[in-house]
Amino acid sequence: MHSLRNSLDVGSVVNVAKIASWTLAACALLAGASTRAAAQDTTAHHTRVEAMRALDAWVGEWQGTGWTSVTGARTEMTIHERVERKAGGTVLFAEGRSEVRAASATTSVTHDGIAIVSFDEKTGRYRWQGHDGAATPIDAAITLLEHGFSWSFRSADGRATVRFTITLDATHWSETGEASADGTTWFTFMRMSLDRVTNR
Repeated sequence: MHSLRNSLDVGSVVNVAKIASWTLAACALLAGASTRAAAQDTTAHHTRVEAMRALDAWVGEWQGTGWTSVTGARTEMTIHERVERKAGGTVLFAEGRSEVRAASATTSVTHDGIAIVSFDEKTGRYRWQGHDGAATPIDAAITLLEHGFSWSFRSADGRATVRFTITLDATHWSETGEASADGTTWFTFMRMSLDRVTNR
């Protein structure tokens, strides 16, 4: 009886030891996976931050004027834009508003929108996600230029390609809006000229 009990005790100890070793191995695997995931997240975050620095000149507060012309007659407007770094520098958040002053001295809002600009390290492309109170949301790829960037998309009716191009320097933001039915001949329907107010 005594030898049987000892045999059972030894077996229990062996089983416990095996379970403990398996548990430790599983914990080590999970810890390793967690460490690798954290390293990958850190690398991805760093990649996005570095990529967004290509648009540093856009960050700040801006004011100026512009015009739109869809039917032939121009509508003049005053414009205020603010571009900020968000989410640890991985995205840029742009908020814009334009107003038209009537002869009666009253004003009406012609543009009230936001845009989120980000970089996808998996595709290596920049992305524009725009929302305006009076327009269809826009999700478009951004093309970097020597002194700015552009983005384009199909119009809501699918009949034309719309393209916006922003040109930047230390103190000035110039933007042009164009449309084309064939991708070759472009019609300018919007221009704006803004001066920097602040760097943030």
